[in-house]
Amino acid sequence: MMATCVYRSVIVFFHLMVWTVEVCPETTIVGFIGDSIVIPCSSEEHQPSIQDITVRWRYNFLNVYDIIKGADSEEEQDPAYKNRVETFPKEYLKGNYSLRLNNLQNTDTGPYTCYIIEESIMQNVNLIIEGFSGFWTPGKTDIFLPSGTRFDISDVEIPYHLRFWQ
Repeated sequence: MMATCVYRSVIVFFHLMVWTVEVCPETTIVGFIGDSIVIPCSSEEHQPSIQDITVRWRYNFLNVYDIIKGADSEEEQDPAYKNRVETFPKEYLKGNYSLRLNNLQNTDTGPYTCYIIEESIMQNVNLIIEGFSGFWTPGKTDIFLPSGTRFDISDVEIPYHLRFWQ
């Protein structure tokens, strides 16, 4: 269920026009370094045609991903997001414009904004990165992350309260 949104007017001086935007409350999600996470964005309004869909994903004004006239566009995508972002094109006509961000990094922490252009909707999601998620085999010196990254922990001092795993 989508939260109640608030309408705000944005004045654009250089075009001498006023644009009313529906601003939704911020959602917070938590991810782990090396994992993937789906950052939600949806609309209750369903577009009649794929050509009517334009959505822009931003992180602190950086271009994370664009959906223009129903087609994925990576032309102006910030290099930090190249080959790390996926969307769900089969869901666009259902109003689902969520994106999956892969291989999470500490630098991914922060505010993401989804602009649904045709409906003048702006949805905000705050992503928090909380360390690593992975698996470790007792007695081994490697930790493996879901992304396939391997860390050698042979030189790491394991705190006493975790030593029972060895």
